[in-house]
Amino acid sequence: MDHSNTTNGKINWPELTRKLRQGENQAWESLISHFTPQLDAYMRIKWNNWKVYPQEAGDTLAKTFFIFSIKIEERKFPKVPGSETEKDYRSYLTQICENDWRNLERKLSKRREDGRVDQDFDIPVLDTEKDLLELDELREAQIQQLIVCLGTLNPDEQDILEMFYFEGMSQKEIATRLEMPYQTVRNKKSKAMKKLRVCFGLNQ
Repeated sequence: MDHSNTTNGKINWPELTRKLRQGENQAWESLISHFTPQLDAYMRIKWNNWKVYPQEAGDTLAKTFFIFSIKIEERKFPKVPGSETEKDYRSYLTQICENDWRNLERKLSKRREDGRVDQDFDIPVLDTEKDLLELDELREAQIQQLIVCLGTLNPDEQDILEMFYFEGMSQKEIATRLEMPYQTVRNKKSKAMKKLRVCFGLNQ
């Protein structure tokens, strides 16, 4: 944890919130390194299939911090500014994480009914501690890279991607909510995805 966010060895959570809202990379790195192991441990205990789908679990953790970055920017967290605690952070992040996993489970259930689970999900067999360690390191690296790449997007682009990918809205619905022309939403989404592809090195 970044020591600039601590007082007498304890994390100053309101100060961390302020730095997160300002987009300070060290603050985000501190948040991610502090809560990723806690979220992962909780989900492994609470959800039996969390370890079965490691790639999807990693995606859910990444989405959790992405959605949280939007909520904190919109000042939807904390409820009472200046009095937030670690428990407030943990509860909010856990709620986001579980909601995303429930959505995934619903998709899995539908795919099971359609007989398409094996096509959509490659379930690896993890036999050794080394396999699990390498997987955890990969997840952490992916999350760190995602945070960096999201920082290249402006607020409109972040809003559009959140509504399209996480809320399941169409571009027409997004245009209505944001009171933007449909073509503007389409162009902004395309530009945002291009930025992410470039940042992730997928622009070939």
